[in-house]
Amino acid sequence: MRSGNAGRSWIRLDITGDFFQSVHFPTASTGYICGSSGTVLKTTDGGQNWRNIRKGGSTGRRQKPFRALWFASADQGWIVGDKGIFWQTDDGGNSWNPVADAPSDADFNHIFLLGNRGWATAKAGRLFSFEF
Repeated sequence: MRSGNAGRSWIRLDITGDFFQSVHFPTASTGYICGSSGTVLKTTDGGQNWRNIRKGGSTGRRQKPFRALWFASADQGWIVGDKGIFWQTDDGGNSWNPVADAPSDADFNHIFLLGNRGWATAKAGRLFSFEF
């Protein structure tokens, strides 16, 4: 759904194909959405239109759900999920690479960035902190 008036009214968007978990807008025009089945969508017009930049499906040997994403800028972002999914992009989501020091056994459920520091929470009260 999308609101153009600070939430007073909403318009349903025709976006389907995944159970979307997280949305983040690092700028007024650029935003990202991730779905639990591995889909990542991107907008560059403030949410009017969305394009698929990662088709849902395999995230390794077996499906590992995405849970959250956060971007420091229009190009630099992170995505987290179950079974150690902790990936980073520097090119606006065109390619993703695992974060080397992230615990591979964590079921991450949220990520947040402030300044040049980030935090990711995981089940069982785990917290992972990193600098970028």
